[in-house]
Amino acid sequence: MRRVRLTLLAVLVMTGAVACGGTSDHPGEQAGTVTTLTAEERVIRFRVDGDQVGAPPLAPIAATVADRLRRSGMNGADVSVDGQTLVIQLPEGSTPTARRLVDTVTAVGELAFRPVLAESSTGGATPITGIPTVGPDGSPLVLGPPVLENGIASATAAAEAGGWVVVPRFNVDLSPLLDAVGACIERQAICPTGKMAIVIDDRVVSVGQIDPSLRRVVITGSFDEFEAKGLAAVLSTGPLPVRLVPAR
Repeated sequence: MRRVRLTLLAVLVMTGAVACGGTSDHPGEQAGTVTTLTAEERVIRFRVDGDQVGAPPLAPIAATVADRLRRSGMNGADVSVDGQTLVIQLPEGSTPTARRLVDTVTAVGELAFRPVLAESSTGGATPITGIPTVGPDGSPLVLGPPVLENGIASATAAAEAGGWVVVPRFNVDLSPLLDAVGACIERQAICPTGKMAIVIDDRVVSVGQIDPSLRRVVITGSFDEFEAKGLAAVLSTGPLPVRLVPAR
Protein backbone atom coordinates (compact mmCIF):
# COMPACT_ATOMS: atom_id res chain seq x y z
CA MET A 1 0.00 0.00 0.00
CA ARG A 2 3.02 2.34 0.10
CA ARG A 3 2.40 3.33 -3.54
CA VAL A 4 -1.12 4.39 -2.65
CA ARG A 5 -0.04 6.43 0.37
CA LEU A 6 2.66 8.29 -1.55
CA THR A 7 0.34 9.32 -4.37
CA LEU A 8 -2.58 10.21 -2.07
CA LEU A 9 -5.18 8.82 -4.42
CA ALA A 10 -8.54 10.50 -4.08
CA VAL A 11 -12.18 9.62 -4.06
CA LEU A 12 -13.85 11.06 -7.15
CA VAL A 13 -17.62 10.92 -6.95
CA MET A 14 -19.27 10.91 -10.36
CA THR A 15 -22.91 10.99 -9.32
CA GLY A 16 -24.51 12.69 -6.37
CA ALA A 17 -27.49 14.36 -4.81
CA VAL A 18 -28.24 17.46 -2.83
CA ALA A 19 -25.90 17.56 0.14
CA CYS A 20 -27.24 16.34 3.48
CA GLY A 21 -30.92 16.47 2.57
CA GLY A 22 -33.61 17.86 0.35
CA THR A 23 -34.02 17.19 -3.36
CA SER A 24 -32.37 18.33 -6.54
CA ASP A 25 -35.56 19.93 -7.86
CA HIS A 26 -35.69 23.71 -8.00
CA PRO A 27 -39.40 24.56 -7.89
CA GLY A 28 -40.23 28.12 -8.79
CA GLU A 29 -36.71 28.76 -10.12
CA GLN A 30 -36.95 27.33 -13.61
CA ALA A 31 -37.54 28.84 -17.02
CA GLY A 32 -36.06 32.14 -15.87
CA THR A 33 -38.63 32.71 -13.12
CA VAL A 34 -37.77 33.49 -9.51
CA THR A 35 -40.27 32.83 -6.75
CA THR A 36 -39.74 34.45 -3.37
CA LEU A 37 -40.88 32.93 -0.10
CA THR A 38 -43.82 34.35 1.77
CA ALA A 39 -43.34 35.84 5.23
CA GLU A 40 -44.68 32.64 6.76
CA GLU A 41 -42.38 30.44 4.65
CA ARG A 42 -39.35 32.47 5.70
CA VAL A 43 -39.75 31.38 9.33
CA ILE A 44 -38.58 27.80 9.88
CA ARG A 45 -38.75 26.10 13.27
CA PHE A 46 -36.90 23.03 14.48
CA ARG A 47 -36.85 20.95 17.64
CA VAL A 48 -34.53 18.27 18.95
CA ASP A 49 -35.54 14.83 17.75
CA GLY A 50 -36.64 12.49 20.52
CA ASP A 51 -36.85 13.07 24.27
CA GLN A 52 -36.06 16.64 25.33
CA VAL A 53 -34.88 15.43 28.73
CA GLY A 54 -31.10 15.41 28.84
CA ALA A 55 -30.79 17.13 25.46
CA PRO A 56 -27.93 19.65 25.18
CA PRO A 57 -28.83 23.36 25.30
CA LEU A 58 -30.01 24.82 22.02
CA ALA A 59 -28.00 28.06 22.20
CA PRO A 60 -24.66 26.53 21.08
CA ILE A 61 -26.47 24.55 18.38
CA ALA A 62 -28.14 27.74 17.15
CA ALA A 63 -24.71 29.41 17.03
CA THR A 64 -23.35 26.57 14.89
CA VAL A 65 -26.33 26.74 12.52
CA ALA A 66 -25.88 30.52 12.22
CA ASP A 67 -22.19 30.00 11.47
CA ARG A 68 -23.05 27.44 8.80
CA LEU A 69 -25.45 29.88 7.15
CA ARG A 70 -22.80 32.62 7.12
CA ARG A 71 -20.19 30.29 5.67
CA SER A 72 -22.70 29.34 2.97
CA GLY A 73 -23.07 32.97 1.94
CA MET A 74 -26.54 33.43 3.45
CA ASN A 75 -26.40 36.92 4.91
CA GLY A 76 -29.22 38.48 6.89
CA ALA A 77 -30.65 35.27 8.33
CA ASP A 78 -31.47 35.34 12.04
CA VAL A 79 -31.13 32.21 14.20
CA SER A 80 -32.65 32.27 17.67
CA VAL A 81 -33.95 30.00 20.41
CA ASP A 82 -37.54 30.15 21.65
CA GLY A 83 -37.91 27.77 24.56
CA GLN A 84 -37.23 24.32 23.12
CA THR A 85 -37.48 25.52 19.53
CA LEU A 86 -34.73 26.72 17.21
CA VAL A 87 -36.09 29.43 14.92
CA ILE A 88 -34.55 30.53 11.62
CA GLN A 89 -35.82 33.75 10.07
CA LEU A 90 -34.75 34.16 6.46
CA PRO A 91 -34.40 37.69 5.04
CA GLU A 92 -37.06 39.23 2.86
CA GLY A 93 -36.69 38.25 -0.78
CA SER A 94 -35.37 34.77 -0.03
CA THR A 95 -36.07 32.10 -2.66
CA PRO A 96 -36.70 28.34 -2.40
CA THR A 97 -32.94 27.92 -2.80
CA ALA A 98 -32.46 29.55 0.59
CA ARG A 99 -35.05 27.22 2.08
CA ARG A 100 -33.17 24.19 0.77
CA LEU A 101 -29.99 25.61 2.24
CA VAL A 102 -31.67 25.63 5.65
CA ASP A 103 -32.30 21.88 5.31
CA THR A 104 -28.61 21.40 4.54
CA VAL A 105 -27.15 23.45 7.40
CA THR A 106 -29.48 21.95 10.01
CA ALA A 107 -28.34 18.39 9.23
CA VAL A 108 -26.25 16.64 11.86
CA GLY A 109 -23.36 16.32 9.41
CA GLU A 110 -21.91 12.90 10.32
CA LEU A 111 -19.59 11.96 7.45
CA ALA A 112 -18.38 8.49 6.51
CA PHE A 113 -16.52 6.96 3.58
CA ARG A 114 -17.73 3.40 2.86
CA PRO A 115 -16.62 0.96 0.14
CA VAL A 116 -19.37 -0.25 -2.17
CA LEU A 117 -19.62 -4.03 -1.84
CA ALA A 118 -22.37 -4.55 -4.39
CA GLU A 119 -24.57 -2.49 -6.69
CA SER A 120 -27.67 -4.58 -6.07
CA SER A 121 -29.78 -5.64 -3.11
CA THR A 122 -28.48 -9.22 -3.26
CA GLY A 123 -25.41 -8.54 -1.18
CA GLY A 124 -27.23 -8.59 2.15
CA ALA A 125 -27.81 -6.01 4.85
CA THR A 126 -25.80 -2.80 5.01
CA PRO A 127 -24.07 -1.56 8.14
CA ILE A 128 -25.97 1.73 7.78
CA THR A 129 -29.57 0.65 8.22
CA GLY A 130 -29.52 -3.14 8.58
CA ILE A 131 -31.20 -3.45 5.16
CA PRO A 132 -29.97 -2.76 1.64
CA THR A 133 -29.64 0.96 1.03
CA VAL A 134 -29.86 3.04 -2.14
CA GLY A 135 -27.65 5.52 -3.92
CA PRO A 136 -28.52 9.11 -4.89
CA ASP A 137 -30.29 7.89 -8.02
CA GLY A 138 -32.35 5.30 -6.13
CA SER A 139 -30.34 2.31 -7.31
CA PRO A 140 -29.69 -0.43 -4.70
CA LEU A 141 -26.32 -0.57 -2.96
CA VAL A 142 -24.62 -2.65 -0.32
CA LEU A 143 -21.93 -0.79 1.63
CA GLY A 144 -19.03 -2.02 3.70
CA PRO A 145 -18.00 -0.70 7.14
CA PRO A 146 -16.77 2.92 7.26
CA VAL A 147 -13.08 3.38 6.53
CA LEU A 148 -13.08 6.99 7.74
CA GLU A 149 -15.57 8.98 9.81
CA ASN A 150 -15.57 12.77 10.22
CA GLY A 151 -12.05 14.09 10.94
CA ILE A 152 -12.39 17.14 8.69
CA ALA A 153 -10.59 20.33 9.73
CA SER A 154 -12.20 22.46 7.03
CA ALA A 155 -13.82 22.22 3.62
CA THR A 156 -14.16 24.60 0.72
CA ALA A 157 -16.55 24.80 -2.22
CA ALA A 158 -15.03 25.46 -5.61
CA ALA A 159 -16.33 25.90 -9.15
CA GLU A 160 -14.47 23.57 -11.50
CA ALA A 161 -14.91 22.54 -15.10
CA GLY A 162 -17.39 19.80 -14.24
CA GLY A 163 -19.42 21.96 -11.84
CA TRP A 164 -19.29 22.75 -8.13
CA VAL A 165 -17.22 20.48 -5.89
CA VAL A 166 -16.32 20.31 -2.19
CA VAL A 167 -12.69 19.81 -1.18
CA PRO A 168 -12.19 18.69 2.45
CA ARG A 169 -8.99 19.08 4.46
CA PHE A 170 -8.51 16.41 7.12
CA ASN A 171 -6.99 16.56 10.58
CA VAL A 172 -6.81 12.80 11.19
CA ASP A 173 -4.66 9.90 10.01
CA LEU A 174 -5.77 9.07 6.47
CA SER A 175 -4.09 5.66 6.38
CA PRO A 176 -7.39 3.71 6.63
CA LEU A 177 -8.90 5.71 3.76
CA LEU A 178 -5.80 5.38 1.63
CA ASP A 179 -5.65 1.63 2.26
CA ALA A 180 -9.30 1.35 1.22
CA VAL A 181 -8.64 3.43 -1.91
CA GLY A 182 -5.86 1.04 -2.87
CA ALA A 183 -8.18 -1.91 -2.26
CA CYS A 184 -10.82 -0.33 -4.50
CA ILE A 185 -8.34 0.20 -7.31
CA GLU A 186 -7.24 -3.42 -7.07
CA ARG A 187 -10.85 -4.64 -6.65
CA GLN A 188 -10.03 -6.48 -3.45
CA ALA A 189 -12.69 -8.20 -1.34
CA ILE A 190 -13.36 -5.13 0.81
CA CYS A 191 -14.15 -3.07 -2.31
CA PRO A 192 -14.95 -5.42 -5.21
CA THR A 193 -16.81 -2.76 -7.22
CA GLY A 194 -13.92 -0.31 -7.18
CA LYS A 195 -16.28 2.37 -5.88
CA MET A 196 -16.51 4.41 -2.70
CA ALA A 197 -19.65 5.96 -1.20
CA ILE A 198 -19.80 9.18 0.77
CA VAL A 199 -22.47 8.97 3.44
CA ILE A 200 -23.82 11.88 5.44
CA ASP A 201 -26.22 11.19 8.29
CA ASP A 202 -26.83 7.61 7.08
CA ARG A 203 -27.76 8.88 3.62
CA VAL A 204 -25.65 8.09 0.57
CA VAL A 205 -25.13 11.47 -1.08
CA SER A 206 -22.49 10.45 -3.58
CA VAL A 207 -20.93 7.29 -4.98
CA GLY A 208 -18.41 6.81 -7.74
CA GLN A 209 -15.32 5.25 -9.17
CA ILE A 210 -11.85 5.88 -7.78
CA ASP A 211 -9.84 8.16 -10.08
CA PRO A 212 -6.10 7.34 -9.73
CA SER A 213 -5.10 10.58 -11.50
CA LEU A 214 -6.24 12.84 -8.66
CA ARG A 215 -4.03 13.79 -5.73
CA ARG A 216 -6.69 15.10 -3.42
CA VAL A 217 -10.05 14.10 -2.00
CA VAL A 218 -12.87 15.72 -3.95
CA ILE A 219 -16.60 15.39 -3.32
CA THR A 220 -18.52 15.99 -6.52
CA GLY A 221 -22.14 15.55 -7.45
CA SER A 222 -25.09 17.43 -8.87
CA PHE A 223 -24.36 20.38 -6.59
CA ASP A 224 -25.23 23.95 -7.40
CA GLU A 225 -23.32 26.78 -5.70
CA PHE A 226 -25.58 26.94 -2.63
CA GLU A 227 -25.53 23.18 -2.13
CA ALA A 228 -21.75 22.95 -2.42
CA LYS A 229 -21.19 25.86 -0.04
CA GLY A 230 -23.76 24.44 2.37
CA LEU A 231 -22.04 21.05 2.43
CA ALA A 232 -18.64 22.70 2.91
CA ALA A 233 -20.04 24.70 5.83
CA VAL A 234 -21.50 21.60 7.47
CA LEU A 235 -18.24 19.66 7.15
CA SER A 236 -16.15 22.60 8.37
CA THR A 237 -18.13 23.08 11.59
CA GLY A 238 -18.35 19.41 12.57
CA PRO A 239 -21.44 17.34 13.42
CA LEU A 240 -24.24 18.71 15.57
CA PRO A 241 -24.70 16.86 18.89
CA VAL A 242 -28.38 16.21 18.15
CA ARG A 243 -30.69 15.67 15.20
CA LEU A 244 -33.02 18.57 14.42
CA VAL A 245 -36.48 17.93 13.01
CA PRO A 246 -39.21 20.38 11.91
CA ALA A 247 -41.30 21.70 14.78
CA ARG A 248 -45.00 21.68 14.05
